[in-house]
Amino acid sequence: MKSKLEQLVREAQRLPSVNPETAAAYQTHIPALKKYVDERMKQETSIQDLLGPNSLEVMYENHRHHARLMACIFSIGDYELLVNTVLWVYRRYRAHGVSFDYFPLELKSWMKAVESILSEEQAKKINRIYSWLIDKHETIIELSKVSLDKTPSVPEKWLDTKNAFQSFVLRGDHRSCLSLTESILKKSPDIETFYLYVIQPVMYEIGLLWEKSVISVAHEHLASAIVARIMATVSLKLNIDKERKGKIVVTASPDELHEIGAWMLADVLEQQGWNVRYLGANTPAHSLVTLMKSFRPDILAISVTMPFNIDKVQETIAEVRKEKDLGSVKIMVGGKAINENHSMQAVIEADGFASNLITARELAQKWWQDAG
Repeated sequence: MKSKLEQLVREAQRLPSVNPETAAAYQTHIPALKKYVDERMKQETSIQDLLGPNSLEVMYENHRHHARLMACIFSIGDYELLVNTVLWVYRRYRAHGVSFDYFPLELKSWMKAVESILSEEQAKKINRIYSWLIDKHETIIELSKVSLDKTPSVPEKWLDTKNAFQSFVLRGDHRSCLSLTESILKKSPDIETFYLYVIQPVMYEIGLLWEKSVISVAHEHLASAIVARIMATVSLKLNIDKERKGKIVVTASPDELHEIGAWMLADVLEQQGWNVRYLGANTPAHSLVTLMKSFRPDILAISVTMPFNIDKVQETIAEVRKEKDLGSVKIMVGGKAINENHSMQAVIEADGFASNLITARELAQKWWQDAG
């Protein structure tokens, strides 16, 4: 199955690139394109059968994400990202009751929308990609049925603790989570291991449970809220290293609503003596640049979880690079979208990439020592 996936990726990488003008036209016309697809799909007589237990709003949300993903793909020209994301979409939506037959019908609607709204030449370039996805529908179904997800490894001595914390989170038991956290940090105030072997794998597995429709989106949100409350408590009790280091800004990319990974890094670095400015989720590039010009950090760390936000990371880095005052700032990028799509490192002009808390902390330390 792995060889079949590799073959699909190779075929995708041979697809013709979309020129910048066409990519820009698609991006500009997303509202009109989405409206066209929404209306066309809503009128399909079999649409409710295809959506299963899901409402039309779920379909509309999928169309929003689809448009953002394709705009990102056309902009950066990386079709391995397209393959990986489409497999995830098929797997996730099928687990939530959507028929596989929905996807080619949707893709044909996007082709009609493109033909109706973009120029003939632009439509021809875009629809070659859509046609390829339709042609590969059966292969994508087959590959989507095989989960390639790998949960973060947890040392045996942490497994019971991690499993207990996860059980409390799934029950919605914030107080038991807090009590367990406090007992852990009393024995060892090192939050890096707690985050790495408890919080990170728990959130990863809860995400998988939601993707597989084992838990609802409400339960997934409840879990995230509990973890955020725990981390807020932990942040107030950080035992700061006396050795002072440099300045770092930690943020999620524009439009990125997942912030726990960035938050964990901010806490770990602050505990180890860094002067940290943590900006949280969905920070606009222009606001980030304004803060950086006043704070003058040594390092900028950007987290990106959703693949359709990768182009936003590119744009943010470009905005920072424009500023002469920020020319010496080192830029680090990490997050699920990068970890699962290593080819992105070639198109994102960062100074370095981090796969987890340890590699991020080590890279920041190396840059600080090299600057000397």
